[in-house]
Amino acid sequence: MTTKKWIRAGILSCAFLISSLLSSAQFKVIGYMPSWAGDVNAVQYSKLTHINYAFLLPNADGSLQAIDNSSKLSSLVSLAHANGVKVMISVGGWNDGNDNGFETLAGNTTYRTNFVNNISSFVSQYNLDGADIDWEYPDAGTSANNYVALMTALATKLHGQGKLLTAAVVGTGGESILSSVFAQVDFLNLMAYDYNNYDHSTYTYASQSITYWKGRGLPANKTVLGVPFYGRPSWESYAALIARGASPYADTYSGVGYNGITTIKSKTDLAYDQGGGIMMWELSQDAVGTYSLLSAIHDEVIVKGGGTNPGNQSPVVSITSPAANASFSAPASITINANASDADGSITKVEFYNGSTKLGEDASSPYTYSWTNVAAGSYSLIARATDNGGAVTTSATIAIVVTGTGGGNCSGIAAWQAASVYTNGMQVVYNSKLYTAKWWTQNEQPDTHTGDGQVWSYVADCGGTTNPGNVSPVVSISSPAGGASFTAPASVTITASATDADGSVAKVDFYNGSTKLGTATASPYSYTWGSVAAGTYSLTAIATDNAGATTTSGAVSITVTGGSTGTGNCAGVPTYAVYPAIYNIGDKVVYNGYLYQSLANSLYNVTPGTADWWWQPLGACSSARVASTANNLVDQSTAVQTLVAYPNPVTGSTLQLQVGAAAAEKVYIEIWSVNGTSPVLHKEYTAGAKGQQLISLDISRVPQGTFIIKTTNAGGTRKGSAKIVRM
Repeated sequence: MTTKKWIRAGILSCAFLISSLLSSAQFKVIGYMPSWAGDVNAVQYSKLTHINYAFLLPNADGSLQAIDNSSKLSSLVSLAHANGVKVMISVGGWNDGNDNGFETLAGNTTYRTNFVNNISSFVSQYNLDGADIDWEYPDAGTSANNYVALMTALATKLHGQGKLLTAAVVGTGGESILSSVFAQVDFLNLMAYDYNNYDHSTYTYASQSITYWKGRGLPANKTVLGVPFYGRPSWESYAALIARGASPYADTYSGVGYNGITTIKSKTDLAYDQGGGIMMWELSQDAVGTYSLLSAIHDEVIVKGGGTNPGNQSPVVSITSPAANASFSAPASITINANASDADGSITKVEFYNGSTKLGEDASSPYTYSWTNVAAGSYSLIARATDNGGAVTTSATIAIVVTGTGGGNCSGIAAWQAASVYTNGMQVVYNSKLYTAKWWTQNEQPDTHTGDGQVWSYVADCGGTTNPGNVSPVVSISSPAGGASFTAPASVTITASATDADGSVAKVDFYNGSTKLGTATASPYSYTWGSVAAGTYSLTAIATDNAGATTTSGAVSITVTGGSTGTGNCAGVPTYAVYPAIYNIGDKVVYNGYLYQSLANSLYNVTPGTADWWWQPLGACSSARVASTANNLVDQSTAVQTLVAYPNPVTGSTLQLQVGAAAAEKVYIEIWSVNGTSPVLHKEYTAGAKGQQLISLDISRVPQGTFIIKTTNAGGTRKGSAKIVRM
């Protein structure tokens, strides 16, 4: 090497060292963005330092699979870099087969070299700032040493390009990540969540995670604390939890554990004082506006003295039209106007949203957007202003209603929202069509997930308009109070308050879930529901005005306990309860006046009636249908064979399965994460000559967490299901 080359290399090395020191000195705020969720135009870039795009998947020979949604990645890089935010590619993740892929490529010199070169090329191709390795997880021994070799080779390659190398690791118990890796990475993202199900990401566990890794020698500036933007065990996003009534400042709601603003701010303080950054999975799960967790993190970083442009004043923005609760006729044309100003700079753009869906933007005053061909439904409009300093402010939400269509079949039905959670029987309007959810779903577009075995059932086209100028009535249940308890057989009087601003209330219909109980046509609007069996019930009232517009009240949950139904099949059966109640195969519960029997072990927070592979319906409490035997759950119309899994929870690498199967019957076994879109493991077995197959299943490649095991035969007939916890 010539003297000039040595000098040039020295200058580059010093430049990279300075860059690395500056980068590490800055408190890092890192958000993961999956390829399958989130809008790059909705990201609060001014509140982030890094974004990890997930996931790029490796093959065992070191080659890479095609990146999902490449155009989204390109757009993300452009927008992030324009706002001074770095973008990394996250490689691996919790995906079937990728752990095995890492194991093979890391242990083979040729494959490892291929992988390193391919990652380097990928980073250059998309103008990325580095790579985040999410190998879940190397094992102790040879695997751990191969992980070090892989990270060392990647560090040499990427750091030579001036790029970053990071890795995602478990919160605690990461002994297979050897301390020699610490010198190779720019920082580690500690996944201090999914520790267990309910209280999976407490402040205490966050503190334990930081203490664990720093105690092993990880420098504070390389310690990035991970926080969840979702709850467990339901896997609902924080946004969905808030939308259905959870407090943004609490950590639990209806048996779901999550991190609210108070805990998120406390964790931000912890990460700032003891670490070098904070990370979240994932950005699209955050709430929009006032209760945003990312905004809470940003505010706390500013208080602690970090952040970007701490002296910059945020802009002010509000929607000036349409007015709150304005009503339109479908198909509607709606002009949204916003007023935005910035005290110490200028407005660069105002974006317009319906919920989490971006409609458009305007870069000059007067800020406006014309939304056309809007279908019937209820909509939430917001405007988001960005100033020249990168600060972003979100307006208050303006609720509007688009009414009418098709003789009322879509009237009063809310539009589908990507961030909302829908359960069995709930209806939405999407692209001027009415759909009914068949079970729990989130982020599943109705027009792409319909038909047999899918999550949405098409009902009808919405059709033409009805009474476009009519204002919908207002209705609420005044009694019983939410959480009220009765003793079976109960007599429950439901009373509603209903008014209509531009007419009169024609009737009020009372419902238990989707079942109509009765109607009242005159005030005071009430209905007495008699002989109510033990169970948990969701009561609503639907008011119809003299012009045909309808409004549904908020739901009121009540419980009827104990007692006999009078028919015997529900007598003495407990009411379904959320966690900490846990159900095993054969357990019976009463819910909404129906009897159900569990088809899985360790079942909790799965509402009966929403997923038929977990709960077998045995009929209404007034029905004579009953279940027989503990080993084969049957009623008079169908037979469902069970699946027994043990040990559960499972701590080793082998799971024993007892499957009810006929002689020589082929059995297909799939293991699914609770919110997964594809199985993490798929196996096929053939039962012996006597049937009733006993299977030893190798689950060494299944990561920690909660899973559902589903078994079917070659004809697709369900053989049984079980819920397991992998420790």
